[in-house]
Amino acid sequence: MALPRIIYDATCPVCTNFMHMIRAKVKDRAEYYKADEGARDFKYVDAKGASYSGTAAVDKMATDFPEIGDYLFILPEKFRKAGLKAVYKVAGPVRKVISAVKKGCNCGKH
Repeated sequence: MALPRIIYDATCPVCTNFMHMIRAKVKDRAEYYKADEGARDFKYVDAKGASYSGTAAVDKMATDFPEIGDYLFILPEKFRKAGLKAVYKVAGPVRKVISAVKKGCNCGKH
């Protein structure tokens, strides 16, 4: 079975830091790819080949790798996936500001 694939905008500092956090927990159980120019959102392709983007990608990835929820240790375990999705949504406005001032960063351009 193929490894899940995580695709992110390596030109965006928010996305890059998010990937550092993910890699620290997931390690070599997934493949990591820098998105093509023009990518608009975080993407996750699960081991079966189903593709997800944005909040749905975070949701599916948190299902497949629940240990990434450990970053929200202050929350009860049953709320950590929802917390990850909320953090992703809150980061949206930050990504939009960055994309407006950082050439080449596509995050948040929807």
